[in-house]
Amino acid sequence: MKIIFISIVSDDWYVPSRTDDFIKSFKHFHPDIELKIFREQEINEVFATDSRLNYYNSKATFALKLIDDYDLVVWIDTDHLILGRLDAILEGRYAIAAPANFNKYQNTGVGLRDEEHYFNGGIIASGAKVFWQHYEQESLLHAMEYQHKDNDILNLWGINDKRWHKQRSRQHDCIISR
Repeated sequence: MKIIFISIVSDDWYVPSRTDDFIKSFKHFHPDIELKIFREQEINEVFATDSRLNYYNSKATFALKLIDDYDLVVWIDTDHLILGRLDAILEGRYAIAAPANFNKYQNTGVGLRDEEHYFNGGIIASGAKVFWQHYEQESLLHAMEYQHKDNDILNLWGINDKRWHKQRSRQHDCIISR
């Protein structure tokens, strides 16, 4: 399976988000997996294609740039540190996967999603082009209406769209659509 992990980071956010630490930790556990970090020049070129695009609604747009060349595209925010292998993601036995956001520091919910069942868009994995297309469409139309932008879109759209049935995986603490 051909897999790529992607993210975007502006020049002014590169150091504060500890992007170098993220890259180092990712490559430590996954030296064989491709990692693409879109930087400011590439980001600006993409943003110039649609005036609605910004840092809060463009995850799917960047995923769509690569989905035709990969079996699995995984969005991952650059403020993550990888502390072990990401085998549950790499196995790819799902249509969409994302981690739960239920934590002791800050919980959130939106609409029909309560705190315990809210999913964080800091990691989103899918090999389904139709998912990325729909997520892009909904993010561009509605993300700026919500407090947590495209994270809320991920939760609201997933709950309301009958094509994607979400189940909580106790083993991997993620959503899995079948």
